[in-house]
Order: sequence, then structure tokens, then C-alpha cells
Amino acid sequence: MTIALRRGLRRGFDRAEKALDVVFDPELNPLGQLGALGWFLFWIVAATGIYLFAFFDTGIVNAYGSVEWLSTDLWWHAGIMRSFHRYASDLMVAVMLVHLVREFVYDRYRGVR
Repeated sequence: MTIALRRGLRRGFDRAEKALDVVFDPELNPLGQLGALGWFLFWIVAATGIYLFAFFDTGIVNAYGSVEWLSTDLWWHAGIMRSFHRYASDLMVAVMLVHLVREFVYDRYRGVR
């Protein structure tokens, strides 16, 4: 079961990589750079999180109001940063999951590399 699943997923990843090699340079293929993309997204999430934390009130009672204030009154800088933070976090989770599946499919998770 696991071997058949790996073969099927490997064929899918190989086809996707060949298709993306046409669009991108083979060295800049996003499927080959998933670890670097995840690391880049982590730093975006960290930087925007630190920026937002400066404006955020961490109290139990005031947390919701603080997010509302960030989204409405400070929409130009804090609202945009909040959007960057949210979308980069979502994309980082997706990239991480695809990266983990790809490492599993290519059998790179055991042994010394």
C-alpha cells in the first residue's frame, strides 16, 4: 500500500516539476525550493507578528477590541500587516505540508544525507 502510494505521488510530483520547469528556470522551480520558501515565509510571519504585537493589547477583555482597532482605525499600516501575517501563515502551512509529503514520497526522511 505504501509503496504504491509513493509511486503514484512520485509520478504526480515528477509531472508537476516538469510542467513548472517550462514556466520557471529548473533551478528556480518552486517544488524544488519548498524548504527555502517555507523559511522565507517564516521570516515574513515573524516580522509582521512582532510589528503587530507592538499595537496589540494582550488583555483577555481587550483583545477583540484591539484587533478591531487594528483592522479599522489603523487599516493602512496595521491592517495591511495583519493581512500579510495571515496570508503568509496560511501559505507557510501549505508549503510545509507539501514539503513534508514530497520528502516522504522521495524517501528522504531516513538515514544520513
